Amino acid sequence: MPKAKKVTKEKVKRVKGEKNTKKSKSLQKEGIDNLAIVNEEGEIKYNTRSKDSAIVSVGKQGEESKAWPDYVFLKGTSFSSSNKDKVKDIKIENFTLQVPGKVLLNNSSLTMGFGSKYGLVGKNGIGKSVLMCAISGRESGTPFANIPANIRILHVQQEVPGNELTPLETVLQADIERLWLINEEKRLLTEKDKKIENKENEEEEDIEPPYDLNDIYERMKEIEASKAEPRALKILKGLGFAEDEMKSKTTKEYSGGWRMRISLATALFLQPDLLILDEPTNHLDLNAVIWLEHYLMNWKKSLLLVSHDTSFLNNVCDHIVHFTNQTLTTYRGDYGSFLKALEMKKNSDEKKKRIEKAEQQKAKKKGEEKKKVKVQLTKQEKASKELEGKAPVFEFPDPGDFDTCAVQFDEVSFKYEGAKQPIFRDLQFGIYLKSRIGLVGPNGTGKSTLMKLIDGELKETTGFITRDRQLRIGRFHQHHVDQLPMNISSIEYMQKTFPSAQIQEIRQFLGRFGLKGDTPKQQIQTLSGGQKSRLVFAEICWKKPHLLLLDEPTNHLDADSIESLIEGLSTFGGGLVLISHHQHMIESACEEIWVVKGNGTVERFDGDFNDYKNMLLKDMDLDDEDN
Repeated sequence: MPKAKKVTKEKVKRVKGEKNTKKSKSLQKEGIDNLAIVNEEGEIKYNTRSKDSAIVSVGKQGEESKAWPDYVFLKGTSFSSSNKDKVKDIKIENFTLQVPGKVLLNNSSLTMGFGSKYGLVGKNGIGKSVLMCAISGRESGTPFANIPANIRILHVQQEVPGNELTPLETVLQADIERLWLINEEKRLLTEKDKKIENKENEEEEDIEPPYDLNDIYERMKEIEASKAEPRALKILKGLGFAEDEMKSKTTKEYSGGWRMRISLATALFLQPDLLILDEPTNHLDLNAVIWLEHYLMNWKKSLLLVSHDTSFLNNVCDHIVHFTNQTLTTYRGDYGSFLKALEMKKNSDEKKKRIEKAEQQKAKKKGEEKKKVKVQLTKQEKASKELEGKAPVFEFPDPGDFDTCAVQFDEVSFKYEGAKQPIFRDLQFGIYLKSRIGLVGPNGTGKSTLMKLIDGELKETTGFITRDRQLRIGRFHQHHVDQLPMNISSIEYMQKTFPSAQIQEIRQFLGRFGLKGDTPKQQIQTLSGGQKSRLVFAEICWKKPHLLLLDEPTNHLDADSIESLIEGLSTFGGGLVLISHHQHMIESACEEIWVVKGNGTVERFDGDFNDYKNMLLKDMDLDDEDN
């Protein structure tokens, strides 16, 4: 293989292959733009600093001639495929992380071993997303810039833009190294069979790039370029895309939630050294969550994950990083092991406090203290208490009981106006006050439609739906939060909804749901998504419903709020129909699994949620070697 020659501006105007490289770079730019990695100036920046874009960070080339892009790892380059594997662990020591007016981490450290999967846990608003952006951004002048430059980091933060590309094209074009290799292979094959003589370039000295076809083929074999399309198809299918649509439907035809799935698919396809995912299950249905969980369980590289689904964390992660008290503490093991370790630490701290209190009382009795002894919180404990607060209490009042069926479906069919086919045909079932039903099935099969029929928002096309006259229904749906009046306060909203309620009674009631202090006086538009969700639950609880209809109730809630909601549902004395992608909630709150099949039927599954999950995994096209 010819050695690379030194290139000087005086002697050389064009490195051999530069013209083709520019052409391929335009394709690469297009591919990156689909992944939202091009900066505002249109520059291709793999080490981009924008916290609003998906980020892939890779190393830079040396001072050799630029006949190959920075992101290509070829034999003979300063970041060859052999060199790039040397250092993959991440160690950031003694750093401080802050936002204007607030210190998030103080003199903290973080170590992540290559191949380990870390779950980052902590209260909402504590700074988990800020930390993720700092790691992926590797801002110069900060300790994060010391992360080895050869480590490829991909942080999924936003949806892909809507354009004319299909999901499959978007995913494949994101692998710009593969695109370059394909184009370079074509160029080298063309030049091998044909000598180029250009009189205009007689004074130029053509320089062979420091690689040949064998190097191209070796790298393509390493990245398994021939398997790229089947692998992309499998990932998209696992995340819920229909095979015909992923090849024909353009991204601009998809909603934001589905375009977020394309971003996630792209991240999984690119297989970075460190994959950073912030609430990846938020835009997924249950089937896609189960598939993603299994895929990440077999992830062979590093992973940093934030998720409010404790079952997901428990099954995927082998380390837990606890973000609390302005520091990071790493625990080896899954989420369940972390909770046990945290409980042991709590018991140890309480025992220590009891001993200290006993010693203080003993000292007081001996007259060694003249003033009353108070056990005070340390500054650190105070900061922690102010920062983290207490989880809201979701306490559903006992609605009472009646003997009749709450909701009865008799030969019910339903079809939307103008639709060719009905969503449901001849449904026959009853829902009682002791029913604890989890509705499952892929997106688009009609789960939310069925809930609207139960509630009465939609009317059956044929058949009869009968509701007990005493029945009070409390319904939470995915768009309930967005339909709140934004220009009034939470107190005013509750007063309008329940005119006979006293202000003080309302304030105390809202306080149970974490809406305390001045928060209930603020306009609803100023509240966070989690606070708005808790306001909706306060309204539901005030009604003392017999039957709860909950459609994705965990959206916007933090982990502690979700656990509190699960506890409240477990002790609720009425009936429950639940749609959720949160596995732990379904496991804990539901006793029956009803499958909305998508063929017009609803069937009760013979088994519990874990049986249903195992059945889905058997039916999925899974291959542990794909990642």
